[in-house]
Amino acid sequence: MIGIGHAIRHKQAHVRKISRSQRLECQLDLLIEITNAVHGDHFTPIGECPKCRHTPAPIVIMRGFLDNSYDTTTVCPNCGDRFQAYLIARGDFSSTRVQFWCPQQVLHWLGQEKRSDRTPDELMVENISVVRSALLHFGTLENAFRKIGNIYVHQIDDWKAKVQPFLGRASDRVIGECVGVTEHVIRTWRRKLRITGYSKQNEAIRIGG
Repeated sequence: MIGIGHAIRHKQAHVRKISRSQRLECQLDLLIEITNAVHGDHFTPIGECPKCRHTPAPIVIMRGFLDNSYDTTTVCPNCGDRFQAYLIARGDFSSTRVQFWCPQQVLHWLGQEKRSDRTPDELMVENISVVRSALLHFGTLENAFRKIGNIYVHQIDDWKAKVQPFLGRASDRVIGECVGVTEHVIRTWRRKLRITGYSKQNEAIRIGG
């Protein structure tokens, strides 16, 4: 009969074997979940290489972008061909698909024509691909504009109700970035609710099952 101590040690060994890639995939999935909860519309990165039909995971798609303001393609890790990735939102009866842009392309577009003066809705009408890509890469439009030295004053409404389910599941810093507030604000609020903070060990246990 296997004792409890052996079972615990086996579980700990399994947790230690969780790869960095698995951890990053889990973190990205959670980031997508938070972003969708805050901004609505459940967009997820997808892509299929037209040459070999390989479908990379979202984290692989993001790694395959070029640091180029004009090239929106990612690279296929299977055959090396480049192709366009998308963000897709599936509803009950229809789906919406927009191009997925890399961080460099997003910042280049936002930095033109005084776009920091426009509301999120105005930016969505002008280029939904950029806005949805910006939210996934930077958490908020405010964070994206800050990267290029611009101040963006449009705030996210009712953000506490939207992100409370993620307290302790993601780091206070990541949640703060998704709603445009500091890590300290999230930490203080979480502690007031007596919710245990995020830890890599707990994350590994969730991944390991």
